Amino acid sequence: MIEKLNFNLTLTKDEYLSLIAIKNWRGKDWSDPPNNDIKNIKSEIRRQLDLNQVKCAYCGLKFKDKGDSQIEHIAAKSDAKPTRHPEFTFTLKNLVLACVSCNGFSKKSAQETIANKHQTYSKCTFTIVHPYFDNPDDHYDWVIDLTAVIIQVNNGSLKGAESIRMFGLDSSEMTELRAGQKLLEDLKREMPLSFSKENLLRRILNR
Repeated sequence: MIEKLNFNLTLTKDEYLSLIAIKNWRGKDWSDPPNNDIKNIKSEIRRQLDLNQVKCAYCGLKFKDKGDSQIEHIAAKSDAKPTRHPEFTFTLKNLVLACVSCNGFSKKSAQETIANKHQTYSKCTFTIVHPYFDNPDDHYDWVIDLTAVIIQVNNGSLKGAESIRMFGLDSSEMTELRAGQKLLEDLKREMPLSFSKENLLRRILNR
């Protein structure tokens, strides 16, 4: 299922000072010449996210491998349009790991996620279920059987409805993948599985 993220990313004082020293930050991942401080900070953020997240922050499905996950900016960092938010590029509560599917061009990509903007990130109003700030159970309801885990909007939640639309959470593919993941997790709780047996079950369930 989709779970609230309950960890805090951290940076050192020197790393914060390096970010403050950058002038006219445009939300880009590169600079000319390359900025090694930015490169190192991104590597550290990735390291911490890998330690804390095994599932996509949006769909709740487990990553198949490291290549299936990307550092995602909940409020898009691109400065291509005036509604984008490059100033939140390194705001730690704006950073999660998302799967390639949820973060892809056919789904979220750089879509707007802020309804009402504030200069303080935590005071912004978001259009989607925020991975750190919101409890998914307040926005999603589930219908569960052996072959499907169907997601529904809970209590008319507008955030829940927008998240389901943006990430295609009600697609038949995701419905079946959630059922397979739940079955595997239930089996592991009932009896420990070896690494090879777990991988075999994953391949069977993901066919």
